[in-house]
Amino acid sequence: MPYGITGFYRAGEAPPPEVDGKQFKRICFELALQHKGKIIQFTSPAYPINFYNVQVEIKEKQFFMLLNKHYPYLAFASEISDTNITFIDIPALYDQLTSNYTVFKTDELSQPMHKFKSNHSLSSAEISQIDWVHDKVGHVIFNFFD
Repeated sequence: MPYGITGFYRAGEAPPPEVDGKQFKRICFELALQHKGKIIQFTSPAYPINFYNVQVEIKEKQFFMLLNKHYPYLAFASEISDTNITFIDIPALYDQLTSNYTVFKTDELSQPMHKFKSNHSLSSAEISQIDWVHDKVGHVIFNFFD
């Protein structure tokens, strides 16, 4: 896990990098158009959410594309609530996105964080936000931390 992935950092620490939201929006609309679909809603990150959330419809199937605000890490979801994300795989779209983003699969996102407790570059502010026993990788990369 790279520094700043959660969006948290302490005063005096360098802020984490940010992805290009305008480029992501363009890519989303192009992707939907190529698949004869549409973007229902494009939501930029706003506290306490650290990811772009794009509701897409392709072939009468709705899903969400999520992009971390700080790193080019992308995932798909079938459902997003105030505190939970249900991640899904959409292999048909992977190839079109991997040139710009690291696209995570559900098996990667469901890995428990405790596996990474000694192998990360997270700041002390980020470490204090993570429940190392219960949190999964996906819920740290795409989070609602307050």
